Amino acid sequence: MGRKATDKPRKSDPRKVSEWMIALFPKVQNTQLRKMTMDEFAALIGISKATLYAYLRSKEELMLALLSTKLQEIGAYQHILQDERKPHASRLEDVIKQLTAVLPGISNSFLAEVRNHFPTVWESVDAFLEIAFGGLISFYQEGMQTGAFRRISPALLAATDRQFFLLMTNPDFLIKNELTLHEAVKSYIDLRFYGLLAT
Repeated sequence: MGRKATDKPRKSDPRKVSEWMIALFPKVQNTQLRKMTMDEFAALIGISKATLYAYLRSKEELMLALLSTKLQEIGAYQHILQDERKPHASRLEDVIKQLTAVLPGISNSFLAEVRNHFPTVWESVDAFLEIAFGGLISFYQEGMQTGAFRRISPALLAATDRQFFLLMTNPDFLIKNELTLHEAVKSYIDLRFYGLLAT
């Protein structure tokens, strides 16, 4: 009889995992993620399968780490919006620059694969959107008080933003309308913020 298998203790190094996910992200944008094995993911990262399993126990965990790393990168825009050293208009311009830098690498194929085949992982996108728009009402209110924005219902503006981003994370919509996530978000931000600024 062979020895009974025992679970090895999981290693924890979020920085290392994040570095792996940053390296992996562009390599899986046009792949069938549901068909990929942990061996294949490890090979793309440049590590052994044993090393990968020491940190991430399943493909679902890997997908969650992959998506979470990208969401953290996108979420940096919140710090920009909260930077009270700059006027509201400058913050909006900085947000546009930041999103323009991080969104081009996300393909419609990747969004469709995660949304359709990893629904539990996709829940992190929904959670991200809820948090991301939590502070928008305050930002809009402050901008109106300083005269940077025209006076429009902050709650309506935030709700419109939320609905837009829910639509933009729907790969079926993007594919049908021949849009990339980057193109759609940039167009929306240009329309929203440059139409919103007081003249």
